[in-house]
Amino acid sequence: MLEIVLTREDANTEFALLAEWLVEDRAGVAQGQPVCVVETTKATVEVESPGDGTIVQLYAENVEVELGKTIAYVAETPAELESLAARADKPAAKPAPGERCSRAPSPSNQIRPLWHSASSIISASARPS
Repeated sequence: MLEIVLTREDANTEFALLAEWLVEDRAGVAQGQPVCVVETTKATVEVESPGDGTIVQLYAENVEVELGKTIAYVAETPAELESLAARADKPAAKPAPGERCSRAPSPSNQIRPLWHSASSIISASARPS
């Protein structure tokens, strides 16, 4: 399972706007494919998928998300997709457009960041095997 996380690059910025999803929830995505657009006070960035799989979105468009939070997962297997879809379908999982959110649902085991994208705003990680 891969995770797409908003990373903090500026001590003065606490939130970023998830402006637009470029793919539908639960769509197949390829590594490097742009999946959403994120805006901060300093930059607008297209976020790429960290790997091949099915994306499970945790936020609606036009929602401010606290930096450091997971905005989506990329499920690499049907079992991962089933598990993630069950969490994402809970009513509290997707805030309404325009809402500011400081927490997102996440799996019980924490996923550690492994690399940062070229934009230095988004990172993605994979659970260690």
